[in-house]
Amino acid sequence: MLMSTHGIRDFRPRLHFTAPSMWLNDPNGLVYKDGVYHLFYQYHPGSTDWGPMHWGHAVSRDLIRWTHLPIALYPDSLGTIFSGSAVWDADNTSGLGAMGQAPLVAVYTQDLQGPARRVGRKQHQSLAYSLDGINFIKYQENPVIPCPDKPRKREDEEPLFDESRPADLRSFDTAANKSSKEPLFQPGQIDFRDPKVFRSSTGKSWGLVLCSGDYAEFFNSPDLIHWTKSGEFGPFKDGILSKGVWECPDLLEFDTGEGIRHVLILSLALPSELGGSRTVYILGSYDGSAFRADPDEEPIWLDWGFDNYAGVTFDNADDKILIGWAGNWKYSALTPTTDYCGAMTLARKLELKKTPAGWRLFSAPVGLGSCIRGLRNLRNQDVITSEVFGIALDGDGDCRAAFASPAGQTLSVEIKDGMLYFDRSNAGDTGFSEEFAQDYFSRRSAPRCFSGPWHMDIIFDVSHVEIFLDGGTIAMSGTVYPDTPYTRISLEGCTNARYMDFI
Repeated sequence: MLMSTHGIRDFRPRLHFTAPSMWLNDPNGLVYKDGVYHLFYQYHPGSTDWGPMHWGHAVSRDLIRWTHLPIALYPDSLGTIFSGSAVWDADNTSGLGAMGQAPLVAVYTQDLQGPARRVGRKQHQSLAYSLDGINFIKYQENPVIPCPDKPRKREDEEPLFDESRPADLRSFDTAANKSSKEPLFQPGQIDFRDPKVFRSSTGKSWGLVLCSGDYAEFFNSPDLIHWTKSGEFGPFKDGILSKGVWECPDLLEFDTGEGIRHVLILSLALPSELGGSRTVYILGSYDGSAFRADPDEEPIWLDWGFDNYAGVTFDNADDKILIGWAGNWKYSALTPTTDYCGAMTLARKLELKKTPAGWRLFSAPVGLGSCIRGLRNLRNQDVITSEVFGIALDGDGDCRAAFASPAGQTLSVEIKDGMLYFDRSNAGDTGFSEEFAQDYFSRRSAPRCFSGPWHMDIIFDVSHVEIFLDGGTIAMSGTVYPDTPYTRISLEGCTNARYMDFI
């Protein structure tokens, strides 16, 4: 069994959410109601390793300071509690409200293992609801979307790709962006999970997207209980979307001032050399039945770093706020965090704006303003006075910032020739995992969408670092485990640099 290893010191972050103890992964059921953000999450209360999944629960008013609540959902005869979403059913379309209280409705995957784990395994979607936001009742007629058992016959369908088109443009041909009147299912579906419920653009019904192996399925419902499949997106023969199982989708709608645009977020379980656990977003349109990608667009990394996966947004919030799991399936179970394993990324506000490279998601951390405890100008070889700090950098050209510890370990961030580079190869302990020490999990780079002047924010939180360049058009996240805290920063090429302690 893989388990987090004993660290030489306490690596628990203070800004990033962690469970009180034991294992944590995907954020689930993100919903905002009455000034309170609810964070449910994949939780194994019996070990620092992944195991029978429950829904942990915490609440916050500022997305930084969290109050832990009792476990919201436990496994039952239908299976363990995998990822899903929650919505506030303000109009009581489900009919599950009572005493004048509209219900908080959760739709989630249940994983029922077969006698040999994946042999005979089933995944189906169930529903639970709460009238107080804490105590949940499971719907008596679960599952609301059963595990599919009808064979999928692709030989009678039109080709997925127009073979006359160049290979690099086939990813989003219309045949792979289609509506479906008849359900098309894989027999004995093993990967059929992670439902994300959203309000339709008319506000009169509900939509749902989930992942089914290497494609996404869309459903509609008038009441959150009775679901009808409406369409599909994928699969693909080539490109990054063909390289692994899809998970944890989300569909976002933006009014850009130039019309309504949609963004589909997908988390991809990729081979190690492609980054392991990574998340993309795709630009396109949703017609109430299915998502169709813009024909000339390719998937874009939501985060170009190492440790941001399964991110989804809050229902019912004024802004589109996303939280992800700050981990990677290729090594997270071995991290040297002792009594806990796993954390969430900082909450990020997402906006869709036009750049010289096209439409891009901009992301910015939320809630940090109330945590600033000191602000000063920063000079080369200046002293770092905390394990929880931020630096704000401005420049016009190349720049390098490096954090150094007395143990001789260094974490570096560099802008050079229009690229952002993130290097954690010598940032701290790597011996807990052979994968973590590999070059493809040590260095990352990303091209800027802009030329000329730039602004970059870097947030460091004990063992987590998040980088936002050019308004967050490039974001990078990573975990590091320095033997001793970083105490000095070197700067080259910045025109303005500021330092702030947090908490």
